[in-house]
Amino acid sequence: QENLSVMQDFQPLSPEEQELLLEAGDVINRSQAIACTSCHYCTPGCPADMHIPEIFKIWNEYYQYQNFDRAKRDYGWRPGGPRASECIGCGQCEDACPQHLPIIQTLAEIAEAFE
Repeated sequence: QENLSVMQDFQPLSPEEQELLLEAGDVINRSQAIACTSCHYCTPGCPADMHIPEIFKIWNEYYQYQNFDRAKRDYGWRPGGPRASECIGCGQCEDACPQHLPIIQTLAEIAEAFE
């Protein structure tokens, strides 16, 4: 009952508030190199046992802060798992990705940048 009472005087967002939220979403989307949600759907069944979301997290931090030395260090110190260059391009991850991300291509870009 208490939870429902919060919505008793519900007021929908104004057009200005809706526009502000859309603008905020655009800013967030532009701050990422790849829109990985770290759901890990891509990892089970990967023949290389790749930790794709962790690799993408480092890539997104590099994209956002443009600190190559830190990103390369973080990539090198990343605990466990193979490097991006060890992807065999089987496509299992892309088939499983609910975001339909270009995982294979992005891993190749990461390998080229950091290895």
